Amino acid sequence: MKGIWYYMERDMIKWLRGKLAVVSMLVMPAAWLIFVGLALPVKFTGNYLDFITPGILVMTMLASGLSGGGLLMFDKILGFLNKFLAMPSPREDILFGKILFITIRGVIQASVILGISILIGATIHTLFEYGMIYLILILFGVLMASLATTIALYIGDHDTLSAVTSRLTITPFCPPTARSPSNVM
Repeated sequence: MKGIWYYMERDMIKWLRGKLAVVSMLVMPAAWLIFVGLALPVKFTGNYLDFITPGILVMTMLASGLSGGGLLMFDKILGFLNKFLAMPSPREDILFGKILFITIRGVIQASVILGISILIGATIHTLFEYGMIYLILILFGVLMASLATTIALYIGDHDTLSAVTSRLTITPFCPPTARSPSNVM
């Protein structure tokens, strides 16, 4: 368990040192929430923020989880992965540490988005509902991070990984029902 924590801590420190990366990962979903959630005139619901916020939260976790495969890919390309594999800690600690970091990063992003949505007018729910929201986001984040790291282990170069993760990220957002219910289209 200690090895998992150290690998997660290494990636967390690296992420927090890149201030621009932290800010940019929060700005895009927040911009979607503010500009789309408040700007679109909708007739099918009284509060469009209540409709679009869950989708933005899930898309944030999806993008965060799938982009996490790049961390493992860069460790692989730069030779750090070989050094980690030579260390005495169990090899699965590397993978679990990456997955833990990717999930924590996604939950931090989703928490900021959820806070912004409440500040600009989304409905405030009960603690149980927020607990369920976070449980679903964490499980989804672990699933996406596991998928991304597995893909990164099998793919040889960063360009192919980017193409695969872009395809997986864009696909759920393309259907029109992602932005409005099908019964009003």
